[in-house]
Amino acid sequence: MRNESILVEQIDELINEFELNLNDMISTFIEAIEVST
Repeated sequence: MRNESILVEQIDELINEFELNLNDMISTFIEAIEVST
């Protein structure tokens, strides 16, 4: 049972990191579009 909760926490952290990276990429992408237009 203990291992399962650790796994869930790790997955949660991975998802949070992924979302942060995604937001970063989207922001950069939008800025690039705004600069080029």
